[in-house]
Amino acid sequence: MKKFLIALLALPLALFAQQDAQATKILDALSTKHKAYKTVAVDFDLLNDDATNNVHDKKSGTVKIKGDKYILNLFGVIKKCNGKNIWSIKKDDKQVDKDVFNAKSNGGLKINEIFTIYKKGYKYKYMGEKTLSGKVYLAIDLYPEQGNDSQYKRITLFIDKKSKELYKLEFAEKRSSRITSIIIKKLTPNTNMVDTDFDYQEKRDCPACEVNDVTNAE
Repeated sequence: MKKFLIALLALPLALFAQQDAQATKILDALSTKHKAYKTVAVDFDLLNDDATNNVHDKKSGTVKIKGDKYILNLFGVIKKCNGKNIWSIKKDDKQVDKDVFNAKSNGGLKINEIFTIYKKGYKYKYMGEKTLSGKVYLAIDLYPEQGNDSQYKRITLFIDKKSKELYKLEFAEKRSSRITSIIIKKLTPNTNMVDTDFDYQEKRDCPACEVNDVTNAE
């Protein structure tokens, strides 16, 4: 009986270790695939669901990523980041905000890290296969490690079982019932992206727009 109880108590630990190994294998395959991409262009949907406040919202957007550089088009605002500065371009308002890019700032999602978010500051667990819209995905839950100031209590990745591509990220917030999801509708790797594409150029990006530069603000 004593041996049986010891084995029973050890079972959850063994299962968790096994799931961690499976999650690591899946994430390593995803990482290997994306290391081969010099650039990535993505069409996506952004979903916000908050059952408490009865909020259910969907917006479409695009993002182009090259290393720590990106161009994000969402909510009618174009954000350009060249790895040093970020420009928020609001064409309708003829307004551009320029700020310093800080890769270590805030605990939220950094758009250029959507494919590598699991690499630092999270422990992960394989949750099994999930069927979404008739396709099978491998689900992995990420949980912030101690010292990670992420605003999310859990992030779930859904990875296509066949293609090994990331399909969906689901973010559950710590301090509310809100769940934000990013669904990748189309991913195009290795498109030609020139470094100057990620710099703000007035004539090209927003002629006659006022630039609010806070890069030197104290």
